[in-house]
Amino acid sequence: MQEVDADLTALDRAIINAFQGGFPVAERPFDAAAAALRERGVDVTGPELCERVRELDDEGIL
Repeated sequence: MQEVDADLTALDRAIINAFQGGFPVAERPFDAAAAALRERGVDVTGPELCERVRELDDEGIL
């Protein structure tokens, strides 16, 4: 687990920490989730967040 942990970017950590309880229930959940991350100082758009979540899932991290 420590090896995977070391490979996580600051964005990855923010995504995982912010949404452990799930994503917002909304018509465009990644846009809403990205807006919530931006309020916490994480510079990400909805499409960027969607792509990174997909990559984290493909890598077996999520």
